[in-house]
Amino acid sequence: MKLQFVDETPSASLVQDLVDRHDSVEANSPESMKMLSDGIEAAQKGERAKARHLLLKVTEIDSASETAWLWLASISEYPEELLIFLNNVLEINPQNERALKWASETKTLLAKTFVQRGIDAENDGKREFAKQCFLQAIVHDSKSELAWMWLASVADSDLEKISHLRKVININPDNEKASGSLSRAQARVSKQLITTAKSAFYDGDRVGAEQLVDECLNNDPKFEEALLLKAELAETVDERIEYLEKVIAINPENQSALTLIDTAKHDRVHSLLSSARSLIDAQQNEEAAELLDEILADSPDVAEAWMLRSELADSQEEKLELIGRVLEIDPEHEFAANEFESLKLEKAAGLVNEAAKASGAGEDEKALDLLDEALENAPDHEDALLAKCQLVNSADEKTAILNLVLSKNPENESALQQLQELEDLALTMILADARASFENGELELANEGLLNAERISPENEDVLLLGYDLSTSPDIRRSKLERILQINPENKKAIEGLSKMDLEIADGYFAKASAAAASGNRSEADKLLTRTFEIAPDHENAWMLKALLCDSFEAKIGCFERVLVINPENAAAKANLQSLELILENSKMAPVESAEEIADESNEAESYDFNAKADPGSGEVDFEEVSAPSEITVEYENGEFAAEAVNYDDDNDIRVADAAVTVEATEEASFEHVTDEFENSDEFEFYEEEESPEEPVAMPQSIEDLLRERNASNIDPQSADMEMAGTETAYSDHGSSEDIDEIGSGLKTVLIVDDSPTILKLISGKLEKSGYETICAIDGMDAIKQLEEFTPDMIILDINMPNMDGYQVCRVIRENVQTENTPVIMVSGKDGFFDEELGEMAGATDYISKPFGPETLMKIVNEYLSE
Repeated sequence: MKLQFVDETPSASLVQDLVDRHDSVEANSPESMKMLSDGIEAAQKGERAKARHLLLKVTEIDSASETAWLWLASISEYPEELLIFLNNVLEINPQNERALKWASETKTLLAKTFVQRGIDAENDGKREFAKQCFLQAIVHDSKSELAWMWLASVADSDLEKISHLRKVININPDNEKASGSLSRAQARVSKQLITTAKSAFYDGDRVGAEQLVDECLNNDPKFEEALLLKAELAETVDERIEYLEKVIAINPENQSALTLIDTAKHDRVHSLLSSARSLIDAQQNEEAAELLDEILADSPDVAEAWMLRSELADSQEEKLELIGRVLEIDPEHEFAANEFESLKLEKAAGLVNEAAKASGAGEDEKALDLLDEALENAPDHEDALLAKCQLVNSADEKTAILNLVLSKNPENESALQQLQELEDLALTMILADARASFENGELELANEGLLNAERISPENEDVLLLGYDLSTSPDIRRSKLERILQINPENKKAIEGLSKMDLEIADGYFAKASAAAASGNRSEADKLLTRTFEIAPDHENAWMLKALLCDSFEAKIGCFERVLVINPENAAAKANLQSLELILENSKMAPVESAEEIADESNEAESYDFNAKADPGSGEVDFEEVSAPSEITVEYENGEFAAEAVNYDDDNDIRVADAAVTVEATEEASFEHVTDEFENSDEFEFYEEEESPEEPVAMPQSIEDLLRERNASNIDPQSADMEMAGTETAYSDHGSSEDIDEIGSGLKTVLIVDDSPTILKLISGKLEKSGYETICAIDGMDAIKQLEEFTPDMIILDINMPNMDGYQVCRVIRENVQTENTPVIMVSGKDGFFDEELGEMAGATDYISKPFGPETLMKIVNEYLSE
């Protein structure tokens, strides 16, 4: 068998080191040096035969050549030969680390080889040869765990097996297999020995039995059966107890040992106690005390010994101590417990009497010490506790003492009276300090005071009120006030506080409702208003918002009337109510044909702007749209709706009617400037007012719906009674009824729908200059009304309009047979976007986005009208 080393030949540096060392030793042998150098070179080249021949020649010349022997070992093919060469190296230099390592590895390898040969032999049934192989392996490696393990497996006897297994465990204490085998072998041997020993014991051969037991314990010192038999063979009680204690130390659950040792100890103690009792009865107290002390020194847990010893005590203190030891051992010892309690009460009573004398003499400190001692002996002694309560100064300590008395005797009248007086005084002081801290902004101190007050009287009205003031939790604050009113329904502070909390909660719901309305979520706003009214039925601002969200005039009127019941001075409610009543009064006299005008007015009455902005000082054209027939502006600010009548001066005259805006002559110059800019720019930035974020009012979805709505009304649009101040429009030159009548000149006609007067003028002006007829509509309802009178060639439709957006208007247009194929160009706002899916569903033909210039406008108009 050949050995395979990780590094079979030394490195060049090692070779040079060995040669240098050899030079120093064999400097006077040139021939030897030459052969050594050639041999090393041959070994490095792998020329083993040549290297072997040269290196052996070197060793013949110089048998102490460490280098030659080491190189011979490095090229050796057989472990036995390798070991011989390495041994020669180590004889020359026992510290040669490389030789030591190779020798150890070689021996280990040889040991493994012999172990494997032994295993093969055992498997072939050649046990004797196997033993020889395992023994030879141990010769090479005495710590071969595997060799010892196999040698144990082929042992002829359990004793031999035990010897080998102990070697294995010495090498590797964690070898569980060896430990298990050893335990089983020892058990077998011990079982045989103990069986023989018991037979000898039962036959009366105590000497033979003891010899066998000793041999058994020598084999296994922890063999319980052997120890138990050894206890039986013991000549004295103490010796028997010694062996039984060894058994219990090995196995605390060994019931035989436990029973035997208890019996042995009990017998010994019982005998001694009998002797002690006899001595006491004979008045030989000194001898009895010595015997009892001897018993207790050996067996301190014998309660009866302590009880007897207490009879010999010289003082009350000593007797208490001795009986206390009895109760420590046996708390259920009834006689000791009664005696102990009687002694303590007797002592406490004496101390209380002494304390009373000391207190009467003005020695309060001494009296307190005596009472403390009394309470140490009898912690529940009521007289001692009450006497101490009179002497201590701390209110907390007094309270603790009185509570202790009452815990033992709830009927103690003196304790009850004193405790009530203390609590009342303490509560008054604590509340005063806590309230002062609260008023000074020292909330941490105030809260500490509240906790202390709650410990004394959690149901006190003043305590609950302080808790209400300090709490930040609405639920806790409410619960405090409700509890106060349960205790005292007339408590004004609680009544006022609860009302205020209800209003705060209602205001919270109202604020959310306002935000929902502002974001266009009308259904959510209605739900939140309902919650508001559940808590605060007379919430003035909530009724104002409710009026703005109502669909019908009657509902609006009802809301405004409710506002005036709550606050008769509400100017906004008065003005709106007057306008609505006037509209309804006029509508009763109007014929059926003109529902659109009232529908427009209804929509205007329901519109409000939360985010209206105006900047009169800017140079931009920013037309503020106003749509409220009653001229009431409603704004949401700081959690409330504020309503006020709008009064316009002569310099800024904007007349509101049917959502139309009249721009007076003072603004014409600015408008001309804007028109020129639009005409001369590629893209013109349209400045539009922000639309009210209200949810669109439900509008008719078709001409048929509109007609049904008109037929359901009793309004005549031609009635002269419907003419109100400001009902004229500002677009008599663009889109009047006369313009519609005159259509037919042969020019293409474009209907422009936008709620911005500026945009209407700009687009219509450009189209008319380009040879088109134009009709203008100020919103969706106006457009639908215009389409009943004529059919345009194209419709330019703004998307973002109040009440009825461009998508809704487009759907109505497509449902009309006359306009189902008319090109509809939708215009998106500069901050908005065109939703292609909505546009496609609505039937839009195309769209343009602001800002755009005249070229963009004309390009798309010409594209579709030229077709």
